Amino acid sequence: MMLTLNKDPTREFKTHRTILIEKYGNIWFISLVVGCLLLALRAVAYPFIPKVLRRPIPLWLSVGICSMLFVIYAFSETSSDYISVTKRLGRLAAYSMPFMYFLVLKPSVVPQTPYLSILPMHIWFGRILTIFTIVHGALYLNYYIQVGAIYKLLKIANLLGIVSCLLFILSVVLSLPFIRKRMYEYFYRFHYSFSWLIIATVALHSRPRIWVMMGICLLIMVGQTVIRAYNAQLCKVKVDVISEFLHLVTIRRELLPAYFPPGSHVRLSPSASGSKFWWFLAASHPYSIASSYLDDSFVRFFVKPSGKFQLQENIDYWLTGPYASLSENYFNSTQSASRRVLIIAGGVGLSFAAPIVTALRKYNHVVELVWSVRSSSDLKLLRLCKLQDVNVYVSKGKGLREQDVESYPMFDRDVLEHYSEDSEPSKILVGSSINEDREEAESVSEKEGMSLFSNPDYMAEDRINITFGRMDVAQYIDDYVTKLKQENIGKKDIWLISCGNPTMVSECSKIGRKYGFTIHAESYDI
Repeated sequence: MMLTLNKDPTREFKTHRTILIEKYGNIWFISLVVGCLLLALRAVAYPFIPKVLRRPIPLWLSVGICSMLFVIYAFSETSSDYISVTKRLGRLAAYSMPFMYFLVLKPSVVPQTPYLSILPMHIWFGRILTIFTIVHGALYLNYYIQVGAIYKLLKIANLLGIVSCLLFILSVVLSLPFIRKRMYEYFYRFHYSFSWLIIATVALHSRPRIWVMMGICLLIMVGQTVIRAYNAQLCKVKVDVISEFLHLVTIRRELLPAYFPPGSHVRLSPSASGSKFWWFLAASHPYSIASSYLDDSFVRFFVKPSGKFQLQENIDYWLTGPYASLSENYFNSTQSASRRVLIIAGGVGLSFAAPIVTALRKYNHVVELVWSVRSSSDLKLLRLCKLQDVNVYVSKGKGLREQDVESYPMFDRDVLEHYSEDSEPSKILVGSSINEDREEAESVSEKEGMSLFSNPDYMAEDRINITFGRMDVAQYIDDYVTKLKQENIGKKDIWLISCGNPTMVSECSKIGRKYGFTIHAESYDI
């Protein structure tokens, strides 16, 4: 579409143009509000809507619809006028900001919708918004060049517009995965600071003023900060080494509310001084809760010791949460009894998977749990989580070492003699032979009541299938689908939940989409 540059518009034309800019800015804002209301209505009505409508809305579809409407509103009733389109782009971008801030509220105010599930929408919406902001600025730069008024860029209002655009660009650049992972501390601080600065610069740049929209953004930011500061609690952690790949972290149970959904997580950020004044700028890190809300004494997390965030016992941490990662609809007991759930966890992903497995089985869903670990020492955690019927893949080494008998006495010494370090990759079925001599094998202090071993009667009933070697995710899922075909279970009745490193989670999601499963992915990538 070719735009026409009117260098000498009449006063009536300018007035009409301003009215149309306000009109489509309001239409765009109302469209976003309606979209949020529909999202909330869908979440509330989830148990009553047809199965075909229960599937998550694809991110590409949501972003595509928003982008399409943005472009339509930017060009509607402009008669291809250059300045009309330029101003409209800026106004629509500014009217989008409350929605962008709304998407990162923790916890989410959308019913039955965890904030993590709509966070990708915030990320991509912010990127699209930044593109339109850049186009808005580029068109204005070209206009000033065409009319020989480049000096107008030095006006305070225009300089603030340039600053706003640069802040948007920097926010997007810092949020790119390969930068965010390597510089998470700086990403968090700058991203949060820029969020405040953008409100001020856009408010003072826009003409006519948009105090209402920026006021909404400011209200969201202030409210979020106050809520976080009010709910934050200082805590200490206890760290126990399970293996070189996995640590067990515990905090006091009374720090969390009486109930929290399975699969929830808390956020921890270090506090050097114990003051809340600078706490909001400290980067926080999410930790999935491995224990149930019914556990009385402690809350457990499984963490990777090689990650960027190393929890230490001699440091105070600010704790916020818990926050749900899955909607309560996942655990609705009224769902079809034919539902099948395959959960694939890698390493510390068991922290997310364990309470979900327990909850789903409580509601009579048929759940198959697969856990891939790098050390046989990590197998202690299965007993700690009271998990049964688990398929485990141990990728480090070909068999159990002799010393593992002492650290994990569920293995019978006679069985282990056939699976030395020199044996071929193989499987062990655990549960039929149990070592009666339960020696001290606890890596958590007894005085704190945290034994790694639960009731001995439990171990007599568990069935842990162990395979030594790396897991072939594609082959496992293919075999799982083949098995369910024999039971006449449709693919649409299958959930696939993956939790672990980004590579594994991405592969699981890709295969799950190919089969048409209902997918949930929990990536541990920081």
